[in-house]
Amino acid sequence: MVDRLKSGGMLIVEAFNPIQNGGSSGGLKDFKLFISKHDLAAYFSSLECVQNEHLVLEIKEGEGRVGIANIVRYVGVRSNL
Repeated sequence: MVDRLKSGGMLIVEAFNPIQNGGSSGGLKDFKLFISKHDLAAYFSSLECVQNEHLVLEIKEGEGRVGIANIVRYVGVRSNL
């Protein structure tokens, strides 16, 4: 995926943190699909990291997706080639 970014291109990932598993605001059914900020840093180590954090947010996305959610947000930029 990173090799598809142009020089200066930005990658933005927002995903559920493993802490979210079983949370009342919904989430993923397959635990393997959760990701931590440490995993994101490792996967995208070739990018310049602009933001990589664990956030606790209140979400209102419809039935079954209301309440506190544990997410990770990663923003990385491909350096000039």
